[in-house]
Amino acid sequence: MDIIGKRGETLVDYAFAKGFSLPNTLNILYSQLTMSDDVEEMFQNLTFSELALARDLFSELENIYLRRVEDAEMSLFREKEEKDQRLATYFGFLEYFSQIALGVRLGKINFQDFSIYSLDSISNVSRFERSLIASDSSYLQSDINLRKKGQLGTSDVEIATIVQHPTSQYIYKNHTNWR
Repeated sequence: MDIIGKRGETLVDYAFAKGFSLPNTLNILYSQLTMSDDVEEMFQNLTFSELALARDLFSELENIYLRRVEDAEMSLFREKEEKDQRLATYFGFLEYFSQIALGVRLGKINFQDFSIYSLDSISNVSRFERSLIASDSSYLQSDINLRKKGQLGTSDVEIATIVQHPTSQYIYKNHTNWR
């Protein structure tokens, strides 16, 4: 409620609003990240549902780009493989830290007793929240499915979305060896 009080009650300003594509959803998530090395502070402007959705999306995007890198290792497309590797690293970083932030918000973990059980239960919460936000026929899920099938050359689209926001650009540059 504090977050909604600060950001306002306009539903389309939140990543959990139905009907968004993946780039729209990521734009909203990135716009609310705070430049900080503190995990809780970095994600403080996201609602619980947005944080849960973010963790699940970042995990899925990391896996998609890791698969692309594996598939591209035998190809001549070295530049594309490097972009995909950087994106996999970027989404892995965001997935890991959003998972920690979500766990802290759930009261499931603290930094002293970080456990596999906690990670599994956090993943379940993320998947459940995402299922409430994005149905199988949603634009968001359609975008994810196209990326899984490799039907979109989306590396440049993902990077363009990232660099629109100072915090996501900072994370991308500092955690992926991007020049």
